[in-house]
Amino acid sequence: FYVRYGFLVARYKARYFNWELTIMWRKCGVVLAMLFASTYGTIQATCAGLVLLLALINHHRLHPYRATIHNNLETFSVSCSVLVLLFGVAYQDNNSGTSTSATVVVLFFLCANLLALFVVFIMDLFALRREEAEMRQVLESSVQGSEHTDAPQTGSFGGEGPHARTGTLASITSIDSTDKPLSS
Repeated sequence: FYVRYGFLVARYKARYFNWELTIMWRKCGVVLAMLFASTYGTIQATCAGLVLLLALINHHRLHPYRATIHNNLETFSVSCSVLVLLFGVAYQDNNSGTSTSATVVVLFFLCANLLALFVVFIMDLFALRREEAEMRQVLESSVQGSEHTDAPQTGSFGGEGPHARTGTLASITSIDSTDKPLSS
């Protein structure tokens, strides 16, 4: 399951493996509020804001992501969406649509949201590169520490007893997590 659907659940804590469904319900709630609430923009925005506010409270209560930064980013993003809708409703001018100050506030929150997404993306990228470098260093040190010849070696790997693996040790990629003999 994890190998096939890991891209959907890897960033969440184990007990919140289905959090993507919660996000989909939130998005459906916003769409339904916009479609069926009313023909008045104020009522639509208020209903969508309430859906987002409930989602924000639920997220803040549970913190479903493994990384704190992702929880903070989600809280910030949903908060920005709620504030955009609130300011849109508060500054609604019946005669000319929205006022200039509402446009400035909405653009501010949108830019802040985009900036936060960009910063977290860059931080994640550096974290992934750091982890990759650490894993490469561990792999290289383990390969340098073992006797390396061009011919495949036979023997046991993993110690003695029921968990020992026997067979051809051609490369480190031939190691798997099962207790059956390695195939050559």
